[in-house]
Amino acid sequence: LDLYEDMKASPSKANAITYSTLINALTEGGRWEQAIEVFKTIVLQDLVVPDMPLFGAVMKACAEGGQWRMGNTLIDDLKEAGLQPNTRLYNSLLLAYRKDGLVEQAMQTFESMYPDVPYDLQTFNNLISVGEAAGNWKMALEIVIRLEKGTQLKPTAESYESLMGAMIRAGEWQKAVAVYENVRKKRLVKVADMVPVFRGGIAAHAAGGQATEALTVFKELLELGLQADLEMYTTLLRACGTSGELGIALEVFADMKYSGLSPSPETFGALISVLINGRRMADAWSQYEAMLDAGVTPQTDTLKALLAGLSVEGGQAERVRQLQLQIE
Repeated sequence: LDLYEDMKASPSKANAITYSTLINALTEGGRWEQAIEVFKTIVLQDLVVPDMPLFGAVMKACAEGGQWRMGNTLIDDLKEAGLQPNTRLYNSLLLAYRKDGLVEQAMQTFESMYPDVPYDLQTFNNLISVGEAAGNWKMALEIVIRLEKGTQLKPTAESYESLMGAMIRAGEWQKAVAVYENVRKKRLVKVADMVPVFRGGIAAHAAGGQATEALTVFKELLELGLQADLEMYTTLLRACGTSGELGIALEVFADMKYSGLSPSPETFGALISVLINGRRMADAWSQYEAMLDAGVTPQTDTLKALLAGLSVEGGQAERVRQLQLQIE
């Protein structure tokens, strides 16, 4: 950002490489809107002639922000200038469709690439991820099968995870479980690369309220020497909340802390929800205080769940007031 301010003061000192670096840095820092504004300024003030890396940088910003309309305009501008958009640009455009789950538009873009622009594995995975966002598991499955039948490109662990995610989003968690079992039994992915598949399997069982089965998948991952991530722990805790498995939840949370991972607002919230449902308000409040001590900001849903639990229990006027103030 300091560089950005310097460049605004002396724009003549910057070149296309400098602007590309700035736009990429802004996007990676979560400031995609600002990254796009920088590009618009470049074009409006004719500061530099945009090259392919600069177009690539702003397309990444479009992908991050779901700005597919602008992405399409950039592709058209390149073609009108007699330039051929490359695979990376199209891959970013496909990702831009993900935010709104625009399956039809993504498929049209995908088909328009052939035969001038070669597909790569990221092209297919980005397309599958659009299907995941839309809950269109049939489209996602179609693309995965297309990859499986191919001779050069094959589905990755991420491909299968997105397929399972599409099925879960569509309420077809049993199908997602079947995908997980198929990948594991047929060894379609190398063991070292299986973490996303395990994550999808845990999420599938959790979506069906099967905390015990989700824990079994989790333990299989650990037995293979693979590293669990925070998302897995949080998903397991949510599954415990759905099925009322307080004992498993406490075991999972203890294992997470032992592994060295720090709980997120979602993780704390999931545990607190399980404790409230198990009528363990004292423990739920202790976790809430631990959350504050760790500098983690509670989500509004967590505060409301605590408030509801205290209201049922009664005799907690001071704590109720404290929560009400935070919610306001």
